[in-house]
Amino acid sequence: MEHRPTHRAGNPRGAVVTRQGVTNRTRSAGRSPRLHRRVQASVLAMALLATTVATVQVAGAQPVGNPGTINFTIIDGAVRIGGQNVPLEPAEFPQCSDGENNDGDPLNPAAAQDLLVDFPADPQCSSALDNSEVASGFQAKQDTVFTGTVGANGSISIPQSGVVFPPQYVFAEGGVIAALVQPTGNATGNINPLTGAATLQVPLRLKIEGSAQGIDLGGSCIVGPFTLNLRTGTTTPPPGFDPLVGVPYDPATGEATLVDNNFAVPAATGCGPLGAASGPLSAAFGLPSPAGVNQATLVTRATPKVTKGVSASNVPSVSTGIAPLTVNFNGTGSTAVKPIAAYQWDFENDGTVDATGPTAFTTYATPGTYQARLRVVDTDGDADTSIVTVTVNEPPNSPPVAAIGSSGTGGQAPYTVNFDGTGSSDPDGTIAYYAWDFGNGRTATTATGSATYTQPGTYTVSLTVTDNRGATATATREIVVTGAPNVAPNAVIRTVSVAGTIPLTVNLSGGNSNDPDGSIVGYSWDLGNGQTGTSAAIQAVYTEAGSYTVTLTVTDDRGATGTQTLVVDVSEDSNIAPGADFEADQVSGTAPLTVNFNGSASADVDGTIASYAYNYGNGQNGTGVVPAAATYTFPGTYTVTLTVTDNKGATGTATKTITVTPPPNQSPSGSVAASTAVGNAPLLVQLSSAGSVDPDGAITGYSWSLGNGSTSTSPNPSAIYNAAGVYTVQLTVTDNQGATSVRSQTITVNPANVAPTAVIAANRVTGPSPLAVSFNGAGSSDPDGSIVSYSWNFGNGQTATGPLASATFAQGSYTVRLTVVDNRGSSRFTTVTVVAGTTNVLPNARVTALPTAGPAPLLVTFSGIGSSDPDGSIISYAWNFGDGTSATGQVVQKTYTIFGTYVATLTVTDNRGATSTASETIVVDPPSPARDRIRLGYTGGVNYNFDGPTNGVGLRVQRDVFGLLSVTGSAPFTGPGGSNATVTVSLNRFLIFNAHSGTITVNDPQNGLVNVTSSLFLSSLSSPSGNSARGLIGGTLSNPTRTYTLAFTIDDRAA
Repeated sequence: MEHRPTHRAGNPRGAVVTRQGVTNRTRSAGRSPRLHRRVQASVLAMALLATTVATVQVAGAQPVGNPGTINFTIIDGAVRIGGQNVPLEPAEFPQCSDGENNDGDPLNPAAAQDLLVDFPADPQCSSALDNSEVASGFQAKQDTVFTGTVGANGSISIPQSGVVFPPQYVFAEGGVIAALVQPTGNATGNINPLTGAATLQVPLRLKIEGSAQGIDLGGSCIVGPFTLNLRTGTTTPPPGFDPLVGVPYDPATGEATLVDNNFAVPAATGCGPLGAASGPLSAAFGLPSPAGVNQATLVTRATPKVTKGVSASNVPSVSTGIAPLTVNFNGTGSTAVKPIAAYQWDFENDGTVDATGPTAFTTYATPGTYQARLRVVDTDGDADTSIVTVTVNEPPNSPPVAAIGSSGTGGQAPYTVNFDGTGSSDPDGTIAYYAWDFGNGRTATTATGSATYTQPGTYTVSLTVTDNRGATATATREIVVTGAPNVAPNAVIRTVSVAGTIPLTVNLSGGNSNDPDGSIVGYSWDLGNGQTGTSAAIQAVYTEAGSYTVTLTVTDDRGATGTQTLVVDVSEDSNIAPGADFEADQVSGTAPLTVNFNGSASADVDGTIASYAYNYGNGQNGTGVVPAAATYTFPGTYTVTLTVTDNKGATGTATKTITVTPPPNQSPSGSVAASTAVGNAPLLVQLSSAGSVDPDGAITGYSWSLGNGSTSTSPNPSAIYNAAGVYTVQLTVTDNQGATSVRSQTITVNPANVAPTAVIAANRVTGPSPLAVSFNGAGSSDPDGSIVSYSWNFGNGQTATGPLASATFAQGSYTVRLTVVDNRGSSRFTTVTVVAGTTNVLPNARVTALPTAGPAPLLVTFSGIGSSDPDGSIISYAWNFGDGTSATGQVVQKTYTIFGTYVATLTVTDNRGATSTASETIVVDPPSPARDRIRLGYTGGVNYNFDGPTNGVGLRVQRDVFGLLSVTGSAPFTGPGGSNATVTVSLNRFLIFNAHSGTITVNDPQNGLVNVTSSLFLSSLSSPSGNSARGLIGGTLSNPTRTYTLAFTIDDRAA
């Protein structure tokens, strides 16, 4: 075998020597075995290199994406021959000059130096004076590389000539020997980059040439042949040994770890006397037969890397966020040699396919760490999997909202108030605990409670609510308590007789008078005969016949007075008028008040009382000693009169005052109803308080907190929620006596659904009839979800569903319409004109609109430049903007001021009068603060798409009479998945009108773009007019590694 070492200038690399270098000729034999064992281990390890890569294959499949020539290199590993384990990392060369003090053991710098040159044991040294390695010191050993081919099905073939090991040289016992690893046949195996499985079988032998110990080995000393069978899986060892475990092939690094747990090395042959020698060389090489178990572990690297025939690319819009977290997954970067037949998404890696298609999305409602798995399958059944980790964090706890409802806010002591905290709410959980402080020393921990305030004063009532995650909120309310009204005293006259003949002496007593809330401090008598008195008891003398009214007025300790009258009848005859007197079981109370009367205290001194007549003072009357009870429904002061008549017709009267106060106020009950509680932004909600009632009065006030920063006092307001989130609507109702009640309603607003974009691709749109056309709508997309249906109307009475469709057209012109619907119900359509026949072929109308969505006022630039006529020319462009306005021209601009959805239609006419139409849907959102809106699309190393507003006003447009002059500045924007991104633009007009050159830099690290800067030349689609508020630039740009599409719609704030 001819040895062909490779070289580099000044440092030939063809030979490999041991780390020891050339041994001292006078050294004891005791150091030689270490040297020779290393040489042997290194040589056999190099033989193991041929075991690099392989896999199990499926018939007809193509798991390899780049079949062809492949090189394999050992970069690390270890081999164990018998009982000795030797690492296989590249060794180092010594230098040729002993003057560099480097011919000792590199692993033991303190070892003695032999002061001899390394030449000729080191073939890198051309002579004893060769100092080519002095400057750089030890040199890394040249890697051993094998060259072969890998097929599309993963089969590996390495010809015998491609299995080349550099020779090993060692100075041993007075001579230099060469240990040559030689292949005895072709190496074969398999590799599957999809599964990582690899196997390889290599037939080898070890040939030893040279002389040692004065013995010439000649050219026939052979160890072997032996075969290495390696694989990436686990190999079973002989009894008593641990198994070796391989590492699957990794297409990202091109590396694999292959193992062989027991390869046999047969006895040496043709080695002459060396075969039976007992010297160190024989011991090192294991001659005549290696003993023990031989094992190998190799780390290999393929160059170029063996790529997958199908490669799954799983790119999430965001990999971490707060629950609920919506993640859009993009698998469009997946590649395959054969067509991709299926995309299978498993969002929790639980073995269940949750979605299909090149893109998908899901919402993770519960915090946790999820493994989102994409499996891509080609038409041969080959599959690859990509798993990404999505971390969903607990949302920050929103504090609860404390709300106090009360039956009143003020009154006279003792004042009882009922409190209600059930109107409290928590936007993201529940109320777990209520803590009341009523301000009078009393507390409570229930949702409702009551307190009685016995003393006048101002009391602050506080309610602290705690939600289920420990956050708190406090609400307060003041209760004003005034002193109780003074209840007038009751004047009571007691006497033995109220009738008689002259002269009549009557003893009167007011001692039974009383004061329910104090004491009697004064008595004032008017006896009706000119006599008065101020004592509790008094005597009156009547000397003349007549009827006298005795009045007693009592005064309490707070100045209030009470009066009772008594009629004394004095006659000259014998009939004495009866005396009227009656009792009431209560003389004051809260409406409705029921009072029972008893007139049994009335008397007739000279006869009997024949009748009792009561006037209750409320329009009711009663008769009898104990009449029917009187009911006082309304608050007020009532005078009750009892008239008694004796058996001779004389009468007597007595009166009593009844005081009725209003009942305590009952709290109203609020009610909140919403036209919708869940929807997409912007969400319009009509609110109603129609169910609110007050049981003892009327509701006089409505106070709404709409949760979006707005308030209202209307009974039935409406609210618009522009941003996604959970909002708490709170209604406080107040009744005619000041009592309140609080109720709340949660409104959940989902992110606004962006309508999908419909795209039609056709293999032809004109031709002779019958014309068969294949249509493809797979290029349609949805920026925030997925497309769930495709509906085709071919204009010839035929329809179809699905992304792919075909139709055959008779002679004529047909408008083919594709309508796509996304997973949240939004739809959009596009059209294309198909002309079949030999007569005038209809023109083909094409509409480009930028932007197609945004807040009002929305400036849209429409272009019909893409329109064409296959057999003539287009002579007119007519636009209908869908809002009653129109325009003509190839490129026009339209500002939509009212939000809504509009279908803009272009009608083109060719030079022979034929027409065709195309349309584009424009979605105008409710007005929002003026911001730049940009559209970015990257394809190449990173797939990236963004269409939306910036978060600032940093981009600037300058124009002159010819149109756009420049666009400069920088602005942040919220990229896909909520990333923090920045776009920086520097564009200037280049020579001709409407052409611009410059740079754009996008920084969105979260989505794989880190300060990506590209130089570009843009051909503007239009220039703004002098009255336009916005300008548009669009075009395509390239750099050596990527191609990007770019479009801007920019608010014009030129300085």
